[in-house]
Amino acid sequence: MSKRSTGWLTTIGLALVHLCVPLAAEEPKTATQLLAEKGIDTSNAGLRQAAEGHADHRIRIMAAVELSGRGFVEAAPTIARLFAAEREEWARILLADALAHLGDSRGEAFLKRLCDSSTDASVRYDAADRLLRLRSAYGLKAVIELARSEGAVREAALMKLVDFASLPALDVHKQIVPVLSGALSAPSARKAASQALALLGDPAGLSPLEAAVAAEQDTGRREFMEAQLRILRSRQGPS
Repeated sequence: MSKRSTGWLTTIGLALVHLCVPLAAEEPKTATQLLAEKGIDTSNAGLRQAAEGHADHRIRIMAAVELSGRGFVEAAPTIARLFAAEREEWARILLADALAHLGDSRGEAFLKRLCDSSTDASVRYDAADRLLRLRSAYGLKAVIELARSEGAVREAALMKLVDFASLPALDVHKQIVPVLSGALSAPSARKAASQALALLGDPAGLSPLEAAVAAEQDTGRREFMEAQLRILRSRQGPS
């Protein structure tokens, strides 16, 4: 298992989808295991060889991603060549992420461009999430825009704002709580927004959540929001 195996689940998961490898629900296989099943030598040298010259470009990409996940900096030139030659967006995202994790600025720059200019909401969200794992707040603007939209990734974006709050440079009161509070006005976003406020634990979220709970007409949604309000109140400590 690579050093960043937990943080790289999204990266490896996307690679597996494009490798068309079925995932066993009871025991998901690691990238190393899947590559080994394809006959790949999974030592660093073997993976580098696969990344440089395997006939299946999906194998090349997956080997490159695994090397980056292991922190194998010697693979950076190979990954950079793959990135420069690649034309499929899903693969460029994976390779950019791999480069960025090895300290190559080209990877991070590509992810930033996706945050700013991609017309696909899910791609913007994914790029912002990858930047966040690099401890970069650059994607916050994109996530806020997605959290205020009516798109399919809105709920995920609202929850992702909680993760951005862990960055030391952010002003939670000014940058995150207002977005979550504003989302309480949209019925389809209320559950996600109330849960995010509870997880955030910021006292500034109390008043808007109390007001939203009082105004909620749907019984099931109101019960859920009341539970989140109790959590938020409990996190304020004794009055």
